[in-house]
Amino acid sequence: MNWDAVSALSSVAGVVAVVISLLYVARQLRQSAHFTRATSQQALIDKTTEHNRWICEDPRRIEVLRRAAGGFHDLTPNEQHLVYTVFSAYLTGLENAIYFRQAGVCPDAVYAMQERTAMLILRTKGGKEFWESGQFLIGDDVRRKIEELLKRKEDGMPPLHMVMPWLGTAPVPIG
Repeated sequence: MNWDAVSALSSVAGVVAVVISLLYVARQLRQSAHFTRATSQQALIDKTTEHNRWICEDPRRIEVLRRAAGGFHDLTPNEQHLVYTVFSAYLTGLENAIYFRQAGVCPDAVYAMQERTAMLILRTKGGKEFWESGQFLIGDDVRRKIEELLKRKEDGMPPLHMVMPWLGTAPVPIG
């Protein structure tokens, strides 16, 4: 028996085993990344759905939001608190989407949905009034991103009263 040949075959078998192991690990990592992305996407969608369901549970909440779009400062303190809670939740959704996107686990479509929703709210008169103090609820990096988004004038997005006419809000100039 030629020990050099056995040694060479053992080395080749070892290399093949390492390559197969690396391919398996790479496949597992890809699957894990897909799962993480899907989980992040589902978490954002679930939170938004849960939030919208909560709003719809009580018609008075919808009425307060309708009035809030026309002016945050015109609301009673209790109504302002409700709106503060609702608007903050939408901003938190955008904040999460921004961080998930930076981590590479948020699909562009999910991010865009969160961004559009926040911008629809913040571009109303009441949204602008809310933003005066609400901007301090989030991190500086996200606040700067939202400020950048608010300054964008020609993004092709119609105002809230056109997207959700049931809110009955009047147009507010952007700028």
